[in-house]
Amino acid sequence: MADTLLSVDGEDPREIKKIWLPALGEVQSQWGEVDDRWHISRLARKTFVLPNNSGVLAFAGACTPAIHFLDNLSEAFRNKYQYDEYARVDKELIDRVLKQSPRAGEFWLLGVLIDASGHRMSYTHNSVKRIDTQFFGVCYAAGSGAELVGQLIEREDHRLQGVKSASGAALWRKTEYLAESISCEMLYRESDYLNGLAVNSPISVGCGGFYEWYKVLPQGIKPMKSRVDIHVSLRDKQKLVITRIYFFEQMQNPKLRLVDSALPSQDYYLSIFNLGLKPCEIPMEMELTEWTTIVPEETVGVLVRSFFNNDGIEVGATTRQLSASVSPKSAKHLFGEPLDVPRVRLIVYSSGVATLSAVTSSAGELPSARVLEVNGRVALALNQTTITALLEAASRLSNINGECVDTDKAAV
Repeated sequence: MADTLLSVDGEDPREIKKIWLPALGEVQSQWGEVDDRWHISRLARKTFVLPNNSGVLAFAGACTPAIHFLDNLSEAFRNKYQYDEYARVDKELIDRVLKQSPRAGEFWLLGVLIDASGHRMSYTHNSVKRIDTQFFGVCYAAGSGAELVGQLIEREDHRLQGVKSASGAALWRKTEYLAESISCEMLYRESDYLNGLAVNSPISVGCGGFYEWYKVLPQGIKPMKSRVDIHVSLRDKQKLVITRIYFFEQMQNPKLRLVDSALPSQDYYLSIFNLGLKPCEIPMEMELTEWTTIVPEETVGVLVRSFFNNDGIEVGATTRQLSASVSPKSAKHLFGEPLDVPRVRLIVYSSGVATLSAVTSSAGELPSARVLEVNGRVALALNQTTITALLEAASRLSNINGECVDTDKAAV
C-alpha cells in the first residue's frame, strides 16, 4: 500500500497556492509556520512495479533521492537484462544500487520481491515500523503516515482475535479486506474539515491523498480492484445525508516499454472521481426498488500518475496533477455505457460513532453499483442489496443513539 501525497519542504513557489484533493476539493497547498513551511507538490503514485514480475517497491521520504535511486536501479536492471532475458530485480541488485546512492538515508523503501520460483519476500530499507500480528504476519510501515496505518492494522488484528480460526484462503481474503479498509478509512479521515488543522489528521502529519494497494501473487502484481466509497451521515430521525461518493479505478498503460528493450513494464494511471462535494439527502419514504439512482450536481475527476516516468525523470515540481469537472461530453464518453462496479464500501456516521461495511457482488450477480451518465451528469446506481446494507448500518447506529429507522423504505 502507498499514499499519493507528495510534500516538499519550504514555501510553495507557485503563484496559485491551491491544490485539488479528492476528499476536500480545492485546499491551500502551503502549510506550517514561518521557518517550518512545507507544501503539497501534487498527488502521485509512489509505487514502482518491478519488471519481469519481480514484485513491487514503494518509497517514503525525500522524493529527489528516491527518484535518482529508481533511475539507477532501472539502469542496473537494463544492463542485467541484456545478458539474461529472465533476469529479475532481486535483493542483491537493490542493495548494490543503494550502496552507490549517496542520499539513501533520506528515504525508505517497502516492498515485496518475487523470485523465479514464485517465492515472495518482504524488502525494507532504513528503519521502519514493524507490526507483529496474529492474522497478517509481520507488517511494515514507513513514512509520515506509519503510525496512523499501524493503528488500523493493530485494530483489525485485535478484532479478528475474537473470530474462529480461518483457512488460508479466508485469511488471504481478510488481508485484501484489510488493505481496502485502510484505503477507505484513510480517505474518510481526510474528508474531515479539520484535516490538516487537528493533531494526527493526515495532512497534519504529511500523508494522504489516496491510498492505492496491490495484490502480490507468485506470478506477479495485480492492481487494486475498482470500487465505490460512500460516506453517509445519520442526522435526526429518518434522514440520511450522503457527504461523499468516490469512484476509483486503475488503468494499465499498455504502451509503456522498458527503455532499450521490448520488455513490457507495468505502469498504472489511478483515476479518482468525486461524485459531488455537496451533501445529498436521502429521505427514507419510498419502497425500495431494484435500483436506486443518485445524480450529483457535479463530478470532479483526478488522474494520478507515477512520480517516476518511463524516462526516469521527475515531473517538474510546478506541474499539477490533472483534475477537472467532468463535462456533459466527457460524462457521455466515459459512462455512456454503464460501468458495473462489484465492490462498494459504506461508512455511516452518527453522533461520534462510525461503522464501516463492504458490499461485494460475485460474477453472475447484479453488480453492487453502476456508474453511468444521466442527462450529462455522472450518476451512481445502487442495487437493492447495497441500499439495504446502508440502511441496516444506519439502523444499528440509530439504535445505539436511541433513534428508530425503518430499513424497509427509502427514496433518493
